[in-house]
Amino acid sequence: MTSPIKLPRAVPFRDDECVETFACRLAWANGFRAACDMLSSGQSNGDSLRTLSPKAVTRLAALSGQTEQSIRKYAVGPGVIVSYGESTVKRSQLNTRKVRFCPHCLREDHEKTDLVPGGHAYIRAAWGWSMITTCAVHGTPLISRAIELQRLQDFTQLSRGFSLSEAASVNEADVYFTKRLNKPAADSFLDEFPAYVSAEFCSLIGEFQETLHRGNVSHRIAGGFETPERRYAGYAIAKDGEEAVWSFLTDYVRTVSRTVTRPRSIYSAAHHWWKVNKHNRDYHPLMKLLQQHAEEHVALDRGETFFWPVLTRKVHTVPSAAVAYGLSEKRVKQILADAFEGDLPRFLKKSMIHRPLLDARSWLNTGEVAEILGCSIAIVDQIIKAGILTAIANTPEESRIYRLVHRSEVEELVLKIKSAVQVEEPTGEIRPLVTLRHYGGVLGALRSLLDGHIQRVYNNGPTVRFDAVQIDLDDLRKASRATLDDETNEANVDAELIDLTAARRRLKVTKSVVDAVIEAGLIPYIMRENRVGGKGRRAWVKTQDVDRFDAEFVTLDMLAVERNMTPMELLLELGGQGTRPVIQGGRFVGRYYRRSELS
Repeated sequence: MTSPIKLPRAVPFRDDECVETFACRLAWANGFRAACDMLSSGQSNGDSLRTLSPKAVTRLAALSGQTEQSIRKYAVGPGVIVSYGESTVKRSQLNTRKVRFCPHCLREDHEKTDLVPGGHAYIRAAWGWSMITTCAVHGTPLISRAIELQRLQDFTQLSRGFSLSEAASVNEADVYFTKRLNKPAADSFLDEFPAYVSAEFCSLIGEFQETLHRGNVSHRIAGGFETPERRYAGYAIAKDGEEAVWSFLTDYVRTVSRTVTRPRSIYSAAHHWWKVNKHNRDYHPLMKLLQQHAEEHVALDRGETFFWPVLTRKVHTVPSAAVAYGLSEKRVKQILADAFEGDLPRFLKKSMIHRPLLDARSWLNTGEVAEILGCSIAIVDQIIKAGILTAIANTPEESRIYRLVHRSEVEELVLKIKSAVQVEEPTGEIRPLVTLRHYGGVLGALRSLLDGHIQRVYNNGPTVRFDAVQIDLDDLRKASRATLDDETNEANVDAELIDLTAARRRLKVTKSVVDAVIEAGLIPYIMRENRVGGKGRRAWVKTQDVDRFDAEFVTLDMLAVERNMTPMELLLELGGQGTRPVIQGGRFVGRYYRRSELS
C-alpha cells in the first residue's frame, strides 16, 4: 500500500484550531466537496476525524505536509484523561458528537478580504471543552450543533437558523481556561494543576460559595462540575491564589458549622469529588489542601478519616476539650469565654486553647483536691486553713467565687506522705488517717506525719490516699507531746523570723512564688538548723521583709484587677511604657512589678 501523496495546495495550520476544520479547509482548498471525500479511500472513516486513530493522523499529516505532532495537538485520543492542546482534560468533557462555536468569530473570519487557501473561518479547539461556556473574545455563549464537520461544504451551514446576539463582556474564567489550552501554563496557583483539575476545583469552591447563599449543604453540585455558575464563582476566589482559597474556606466553615451537625458533612461536595477521583493522583495536591484545612478548622480526632486518616487532632469542641484536659464542659466554657470575647465558636483550635486549658488544669477546686487526696472537702478546708495547702480565689470575671489549689502543691503533699509510707506489714494498733478524731484529728496527725514525728505509716492499696493511709496510734500519742514541746521551743526563737512555709502563708502565694522571690533576692534570708532532731538546715526570713515585699511589689494579675483591665491589655500597656517585671514569671509563677516603677 503506497503512502498518500501530499496535496498540491497547503493551508495554514492555526495553533488553536481543532483538527476537524483543518481537514475541512485542506479538502476545500484542493477541490474536494468535503473532508470525508478527501479521506474516503478506505483508510479512514468519518469518526476518525473526531477521535483520530493513528492511521488517520498519519494520512492527514501526509496529505497536508504537517507534522504528526501538530495534527495530534487537539486530537481526542483514547483514554480517560487525554492530552488536549497545552494541557490535559477529561475525555468525557470534550464534545465529540457536537460542534460548538462562536457566531461572532466565524462572521469576523468570513469578513476578512484577503484570499487564503481553505478560507479564514475555522473552529477553535477550546470551544469543544465543556468547561468553557462563552467565547473568550466576544463573551457570548457558545452555540452547540449536532453536525458532522467532515461532511460540511462550508461553515455557513453552522450558523444557519441562528440570530446573531450582541457581544457581551468576556468572562474571566472562560478567558483563563481558554488560555490554559492554547498556551503553556504560567505560574499562578491554578496553573500548578492540569486544566481539568483546576476547572473542577473552581466548581467545587463555587458550590461552597452557593452553600452560603442557599443556607444548606448539598452532597453534589447541581448540574455537575460543568455548571458554569459554580465555576465562575469559584474562579473569582481561586484566581487570587491559595491564601484566598484558604481564607474563603475558613469563613465558609465558620458560617456553615452553625447548622451542620457532622463536621465531615461541611465538606460534602468535596467528599463526592474525592470518591469519584481518588484514584487519580492529579487531584491529590488540591485534595491534600482540603484535608489540611479540614484538620485545622473542624473537629477531627486522630484515626478518623477525612480523605486520608487524621494523624493528629488539631481542633476540639467543648466536649472533646473537656475530656482531653480533664475539665468539666462548664469550666472549659468559663476559661475560654475571655479568649473568644464571650462568643465561643463551635470548633476550637488546639493551638489557641491549649495554654489556657493546660494552666486551668493545673489549678484544682476543693472538690478535685478532695478526690485526689481521698478525703472530704471539709478536711481539705482544714488543710487550707492550716496553711499546708495554699488556695487562691478564681478570677474576678467569673460569677461564682471558689478557691483553687495548684496541682503541684497537692502532688507535692502526696509525695511527702508517700515518702513516709513503709512497705512492711503493719504492726501494733493502727487506724485509717481519715477516721482519726483524737490527738488533733486528721489535721493533727497530718502535721505530725509531715514533721517526721510519726515513723510507722502504712498504705492500704496501690495509690497513696488519705482513705488508704494508716497511722500507728502509739506513734501518734508520742507525737502529740513532741508537737507540744516543739510549740514551747518555738517561743524561744526570734519572733521576727519565720520559715518559708510561714512566709508563703503570710503572702498567700504558692511555694513556687516564694522560691522565685528568694532566688531573685527580693527577700533576704538566713539559714538555720532544724529545731526538731537537729538535722538539716532551712531558710528563715524576717516578717518585716515579707511585709515590705508585699507592699512594694505586685503581680500582673492583681494590678489588672486594681486597674480594671485584662492582664493581656495591661501587659501590652506596660511593655509600651518600657516597664519590665522584676520577676518574669513562668508556668507556676506570675509576673511581679515594682510599684514604684509603675506610672
